[in-house]
Amino acid sequence: MQWHGIPSKSEGTGACTHNSKKLSEAGWSSARILAHRFYAIVLLSAAWAHADGALADILANWEWILIVSLTGVVLPLYLLQMGIKHCDTFLVILSLSFVPVFTYFFQMFDSRIRWSGYTLAGIMLILGFSLVSTWASNARRRMTSGRGQSVEFDQTQ
Repeated sequence: MQWHGIPSKSEGTGACTHNSKKLSEAGWSSARILAHRFYAIVLLSAAWAHADGALADILANWEWILIVSLTGVVLPLYLLQMGIKHCDTFLVILSLSFVPVFTYFFQMFDSRIRWSGYTLAGIMLILGFSLVSTWASNARRRMTSGRGQSVEFDQTQ
């Protein structure tokens, strides 16, 4: 991954979370949102598998692929969508930034993986930016106008 891709990925995550929240507020169910979320991924993956010659392997192991897909992709995404529906968008994005911390922690239970100082530095950098962003967001929310009312900022930009 190149460094210039990090802001675009962050913006994409924010836009996806924001739009999912808006769809939930518009009355869409979590299942309906998820059903329409990954058309491009499915089409591109199928084309790549066909071009790579892996389609035969996929068809031979479709049961395991289905089990892993349901428990490792569909269920977590459904729970994430429920979180987006019931929580503030910013809280969801902040919570997602903690995923690498948990992943790094769980690596200590796998003897095949060596801990990396670079990985730890990257995780601390992400965590630091998330905490600064949280502090800045809370500071903006505490700002008041001349009449004592809270000033809300559009976080979609």
